[in-house]
Amino acid sequence: MSPPGAGLDRAAPRAAARPAAWPSSLRAVLFDLDGVLIDSAQAWHRVVVLGAQRYGGRVVDFETFARTFGQGPDADQRDYFPGCSVADVSAFYAETFPQQLAELRLMPGARALLRALGERGLRRAVVTNTPVALARAVLATHGLAPLLEATAAAGEAPEKPSPDLVQLALGRLGVAPGEVVYVGDSASDRGATTAAGVFMVGLRHPADATIDHLDQLRAWLWRRTAVEPATATTWRGSAAFASRSSLARVAARSSRARPRLATARFVTVFNLIGALAAGSRAGARPLAALAGEPVDLRRSRVDKGSHLAH
Repeated sequence: MSPPGAGLDRAAPRAAARPAAWPSSLRAVLFDLDGVLIDSAQAWHRVVVLGAQRYGGRVVDFETFARTFGQGPDADQRDYFPGCSVADVSAFYAETFPQQLAELRLMPGARALLRALGERGLRRAVVTNTPVALARAVLATHGLAPLLEATAAAGEAPEKPSPDLVQLALGRLGVAPGEVVYVGDSASDRGATTAAGVFMVGLRHPADATIDHLDQLRAWLWRRTAVEPATATTWRGSAAFASRSSLARVAARSSRARPRLATARFVTVFNLIGALAAGSRAGARPLAALAGEPVDLRRSRVDKGSHLAH
């Protein structure tokens, strides 16, 4: 969820040409910060209450605030601080929110998920409407900065729901929209990912796929990135379901170098692909079903006794 801390004008999101499909080759995972990696809604509510008291604005309870959490300083100024400017609101947030850092908590499973993604060779980035200085402070305070390859935050590009911050993160990671999954929990995340053509997994929020907690995402991704390279080709995400013709080409190249091993290698890999396909039919939905159709991942089973839950 995006906190009310960015000071840029909102740009209208640009519509994507078609609904985002599951990445053909997963290379990176992008995360919203507040509400996804960090539990910060209560802290931001305290900041808004303090601001209302200072500027003679509207003091609201948490439930009321939660309905508008993430709308940005321009809308916050309109709803809570009508007697001051958007610049005043942004400056107050920058002054006051750092005092709340000690009250923030990591979302369950956040650090373990980031670490595990890195161990699997997937790149990681945060895309947030929090001003860049505050975002860096939050990440450093909670030890997440070393677990990220990039950060894109307010002050560097127009905030979500514009796609600009998502696109900035893609550029910094060196990946394409069709090579990433974005994890978010708000309408601004949905607008930004739709406009950028990126597949979104919603944390308790409607999206291309939906989860209730981060461990579900971890288990779900693992089932789709379980195949490690059997050749020089890196298989990620749905690329693990390589075509039989491509496997035949791999076997043919191997046969020229090691004729006696070529057939055995081809049969082994061919059978592995068949097993994966059978497992997909028996359990998790195949990746092809994720193209343009919302999927509820909350039915995904997480075995608490397995390595997936740690």
